[in-house]
Amino acid sequence: YDTAGEDLATSEGTKDVAYLGAADGLILLLDPFQFPANHSKAISKGIPADRLSAVSPQQVLANVTQMLRETGNVKQNKKITQPLAVVVSKIDAFFDEIDSDEAVRRAPRQIPAFDENDSRDLHDHVASIIDGWGGGDVLSHLELNYKNYRFFAASALGAEPDYGQATADSQGIRPHRVADPLLWLMAGERILEKRV
Repeated sequence: YDTAGEDLATSEGTKDVAYLGAADGLILLLDPFQFPANHSKAISKGIPADRLSAVSPQQVLANVTQMLRETGNVKQNKKITQPLAVVVSKIDAFFDEIDSDEAVRRAPRQIPAFDENDSRDLHDHVASIIDGWGGGDVLSHLELNYKNYRFFAASALGAEPDYGQATADSQGIRPHRVADPLLWLMAGERILEKRV
C-alpha cells in the first residue's frame, strides 16, 4: 500500500493523497502477500513476519475508493469513472503454481499496439487467482464501485528473489509485464492504438 512513500492503509493517510482524484487514471499495486491466504507462503519463503502488512488489500482499496468518491463528488449509487488498473505485484512468487501457457506467465505479443484480447485474458486469470486467495471482497468492491477497471500481474524482477539473502535471481533482472497497466491506460485515452 506504499505508493512512492504515501500510506494508503488508513483513511487519514489516503486523504493526504487527494491529488490522485485529479488523475485521468490510476494504477494500484497490491502485494499478494497482503492476502491472508498467502501469509504462510510468505513465511515459508523467508519473508520476515514483521514485513507482512496487517492491512488487507480490501481495506487499501476501500480507502482509495472513498478518497476518489470524496474528491470527485461521486455519490454512493454511482460508479467511479476514472479507469483503475489493479496490479498484483511479485507474481513471480506464484509462478510455480501457474501453468507456463497461462496469461500471467506468458510474455505479451510484441506488436505496435495494445493487445486487448491478451489483456482481457490476463484480467480474467488474475481475477480467478485473487478469488482463490480469498479476495472475493476485492472483486465485489471493484464491480460495485468502478465503471472501468482491469486486473494485471507483474514482476519487477522477473524471477523470484532469495528473500532471506535479499538478492535477485542469478540470471539477473528481467521485468515481466510491468508496462501492461500503463499501456492499458494509454489505449483508453487513445494515445496508443488498441487491437483485438
